[in-house]
Amino acid sequence: MEQTAADLRPQAAWTGQESAPRNPNPIALLIGRVKSLPPRNLAIGGGAVAVMLVVAVLGVVLLAGGDDSEPQAQDRAPVTGSTDSTSPTGTVRAHWEAIAAGDYPSAYAQLSSDFRDDESLDDWASSMRQKSPGVNLLKVQFLRALDSDNAEVAVEVVTRNADEPECVRFDGRVRVVKENDVWRYWAGGPGDTFTRRETVPASDGRCAPLGGGR
Repeated sequence: MEQTAADLRPQAAWTGQESAPRNPNPIALLIGRVKSLPPRNLAIGGGAVAVMLVVAVLGVVLLAGGDDSEPQAQDRAPVTGSTDSTSPTGTVRAHWEAIAAGDYPSAYAQLSSDFRDDESLDDWASSMRQKSPGVNLLKVQFLRALDSDNAEVAVEVVTRNADEPECVRFDGRVRVVKENDVWRYWAGGPGDTFTRRETVPASDGRCAPLGGGR
């Protein structure tokens, strides 16, 4: 199926000249106050400010650290993709892993109803059996949630059909949709840029593991 690539346009950078007033450095203010103390109060004031400095530094460290808790799988996934089949990345991964295993009914089951309405399981599985591709899944990475029922995932995969001497690398952005609370891969859906990119020689490390195909 031929794919159409959508142009990704980055957001324009802010070019305003105004800048927000800088907040005074609390540590510098404390040091300044110590320097302004008369000699007879310097020892007492210095000790008190030393405690305040420690507290201030700890506060800065905690603020810089932020919240490092992991987001939910459906909001963000690791570069290699979640293995949870109920997440956008997990659904795409499950689809390709089923193809690699030759389990075409399971791979088909991960596809969206929009795709399945256009192509039956028998037709799709028959086409896949003729190709019998080996699969080297290089990347499944969450990109963004469009809304609660739509997400985009980046995919990169090298495949090798059984009767072909070389591999082919595909990559691009794919759409994943939620249907009845389950994520499904909408191959060729809106915004899909997943397409053939290049031929990969058999000697290439990305192709070599696939041997001569299934």
